[in-house]
Amino acid sequence: MANGETINKAHKTMMSITKKIRLAAKHNLHPYNITPLQFQTLFLLDCERSLYVKELVTELNIKPSAATLIVDRLSEQELVHRYHDKKDRRMVKVELATKGRALVREVKGKHLEMLTAYFAVLAPKEQETLVDLLGKLEKNIPVA
Repeated sequence: MANGETINKAHKTMMSITKKIRLAAKHNLHPYNITPLQFQTLFLLDCERSLYVKELVTELNIKPSAATLIVDRLSEQELVHRYHDKKDRRMVKVELATKGRALVREVKGKHLEMLTAYFAVLAPKEQETLVDLLGKLEKNIPVA
């Protein structure tokens, strides 16, 4: 069993890695004039094809007013389309525009390049071991 010092060191290292990757990812978004939360929204829409604003609120764990503001900004940049549900006009559905889909593809490619460069310090076998160990740890942590 690991001692407290080892666990604290592992935790500190994981937190540092997470912070560095987040900052680098945020920096990569700067040329596109979008925030990390706006990109998360685009990424989610790329995976789901379309979502109601109410679903964005749940998936992103944000307030309805924040979701509306995000969709407004993305719509102004022509990255998403929004429309009212035919059965219930109070419900607003959002989907990626062609420009938004292209942006997601480009940013995902740059993000993969960035991560590939970070992982290059590890041999392929070490990368596999790291993924296995992180997966094992992740499975042991309950969802809050």
